Amino acid sequence: MDHLNEIKIENTEPLVKIEVDESIVFDEEILEVGLTEVFHERKKYQCNECDYITTKKSHLSNHQQSVHMGIKYPCQQCDFQGTTKSSLTRHQQNVHIGRKYPCLQCDYQGSQKSDLNQHHESVHLGIKHSCQQCGYQGSTKRRLTTHQQSVHSGIKYPCQQCDYQATEKSNLVKHQQSVHLGRKYLCHQCDYQSTKKSRLARHLQSIHLGKD
Repeated sequence: MDHLNEIKIENTEPLVKIEVDESIVFDEEILEVGLTEVFHERKKYQCNECDYITTKKSHLSNHQQSVHMGIKYPCQQCDFQGTTKSSLTRHQQNVHIGRKYPCLQCDYQGSQKSDLNQHHESVHLGIKHSCQQCGYQGSTKRRLTTHQQSVHSGIKYPCQQCDYQATEKSNLVKHQQSVHLGRKYLCHQCDYQSTKKSRLARHLQSIHLGKD
């Protein structure tokens, strides 16, 4: 496909250390361990329409379809739109089917298996993910990635309707839904409603389940 720019980084030594241009937007897999990374003969795929780069061709295809072609996968039960079929499936399982992954050591329940793994590493194993550019320690790789993008690369996701700027794309979507689209999360046991799902969860735990 002529719209896929394939970049292969090779070296005769076991490891090659390269400096990464901080103006380039990388996908989460590369940013997880920092903007300066050690690669081992890993193939890179870069979008020729923007600065997005990834190590997986499927991720590049998903990016191009979602961002540049506007392809979405709408949920038939709510206004959610997935950027991939798998993201739609996860949404349906987590939101409409109520699938949960319980922790065997406490009362935590993750909506995704990756959430449960991150919870176990952070809470029960005490694993921290350190930033190589400052003293920040993230409880998860995702939080470290968000920190690096926001603080050291200056990456923001601005709202087109107000001055709000998010450090994560998902937070921008939540902002737009709650502030500009008026989305509300309703309690089914009383008249309480919230613009954030997390606040509704805290309300349920403190008011209706009696947990502090």
